[in-house]
Amino acid sequence: MGGELAGRVRWGGVASQGFRGEERIAGADKDPRELSAPWRVVRYLEGEALTPAIYFLFSRRATEEAASSCVALRPVPHAAELIREAKGRLADLSPADRNLRQVALLLGRFLPRGVAVHHAGLLPQVKLLVEELFQAGALRAVFATDTLALGINMPARTVVVGEMLKFDGQSRRLLTPNEYRQMTGRAGRRGIDERGVSLLMYSPWVTFQQTLGVLTSDLLPLESAFHPTYSTAMNLWLGPEDEERLADLYARSLRRFQHDRTLKELTERKQALEDAFEQERASDHIAREEVWEHAAELSRVDYELRRARRTATVEARRTVEGLARVLERYDYLRDARPTPKAPYLRSLFDTNALTLSELLTNQQLEGLEPAELAEALSWFSVDRESAIRGLPLTRRLHRLREILDFLHGGVLREEERHELQMSRPLPVDFHGVALAWAEGHDLASIAQRARMQEGDVVGALQKTLDLINQMRGAALQGPLGTNLIGLLDEADGLLRRGVVQASYQWAVGGLPEVSDDTGEDWDVRILPEDEPSAGLIAARDNRPRRRIPAFVKRRGAGASTSTRHRPAVGRRRK
Repeated sequence: MGGELAGRVRWGGVASQGFRGEERIAGADKDPRELSAPWRVVRYLEGEALTPAIYFLFSRRATEEAASSCVALRPVPHAAELIREAKGRLADLSPADRNLRQVALLLGRFLPRGVAVHHAGLLPQVKLLVEELFQAGALRAVFATDTLALGINMPARTVVVGEMLKFDGQSRRLLTPNEYRQMTGRAGRRGIDERGVSLLMYSPWVTFQQTLGVLTSDLLPLESAFHPTYSTAMNLWLGPEDEERLADLYARSLRRFQHDRTLKELTERKQALEDAFEQERASDHIAREEVWEHAAELSRVDYELRRARRTATVEARRTVEGLARVLERYDYLRDARPTPKAPYLRSLFDTNALTLSELLTNQQLEGLEPAELAEALSWFSVDRESAIRGLPLTRRLHRLREILDFLHGGVLREEERHELQMSRPLPVDFHGVALAWAEGHDLASIAQRARMQEGDVVGALQKTLDLINQMRGAALQGPLGTNLIGLLDEADGLLRRGVVQASYQWAVGGLPEVSDDTGEDWDVRILPEDEPSAGLIAARDNRPRRRIPAFVKRRGAGASTSTRHRPAVGRRRK
């Protein structure tokens, strides 16, 4: 039934919000069953004619380990053809990029067994290749994180949900009904399969009742992603009269509606009353007294709803007033009118647009070399902290980082003072990656030194190119950016090389067709079975280690070496 181990945790058990153990779970005294190996699941699905399948797991390491377990399967009959096609499609990769671990895994371990992985740490080219091979029906299974369930057209005959718990950045929790249906909605290919199959794997941490609750619960309401930004405000704010228009726009937004619990509940209550009244009136079973009661209740709710809307408008106006005060503080508004600095901010759409505009208008980037300029803008390309290692910076960049910390910290404090949440903090440890790439270092060495996966590095560099383009558009808006345009063009050219440039081309035009040169000179790197994943930091072994005294080491070494090696010991003692 599942959940045997959860019932033994003193404060454990798994609820929709995480771990708890208030009640004793039925079956907690039983021993947990053995977990099915992923390769056995794939073999079962293939035997039941239920492939191709998408096997969802919630960490990159888990997908690679699951796919690696499939070496226990027999190679697919078309393995040589798969490898030949993959080499032809990836022939544009440089020799160094061909030797990347993820490419070696795909060609040497996964494709011969008809499987692959799909997650955000892969190179864009590799992800696109996996998607095309799967859509063509050439793969048995793809082991993927739940990012595959969003915005990518990869329907399958079967969807396997490998676990019902996921880490959301704060805690491990059960999947929501929305997440479950988003993933299982991939099951069943239109025009090919009569039905789609969803397979949920047993877990000793989640009970059957909890799993059933996820499957049968109503979908959670969608949350609006709209929030006011500086560029939106400056593009709509052309005069004093626009402040009221902005407040009204925000007050009417879906996000404002969803975040105002009172407004939402009253709207739902009014709708329910109107529906009930219409149903009773249509059935002709409503008395005159009940009509008056319904009318009075509806009038009361309508009054409270109008009052809640006025309150929402007041709060929206307060938000816009706070936004205006911040813009006045940095001289983008003066007397509720845009200043000459406003056009620069209108052209920047990043979350931290105000800080970027200040760097531009204060001309604090003009003393940098092109590679340093690319590096400085890359600090805005990562939106969350992660376990990475910063790479070296130049002295100029260290000084600029001190200036930036002071400037951006002031922006964040000013927003907090006016109860705004517009900008986001910059990650502390992400630095040096774009500088190393602009200076010509290869992708593998950068990823290894920074403890990042290659796909994450390429993604950050692509976002940096987008920021360079935004800054160039802003620099063209006036004389304050004139000296920066040439530097930005050079910085753009330094980043657009190798796999980064190819990613842009392939994202637009797709992977190149298989050429006659299928890469006969491409020797696939053979990986040992126990090699750790690049960019994935292995958990430290916290077991106590036995310290071996030096004299014991020397004694052991002396017993195992021949007499001709003994003089080396004497030399070491000198």
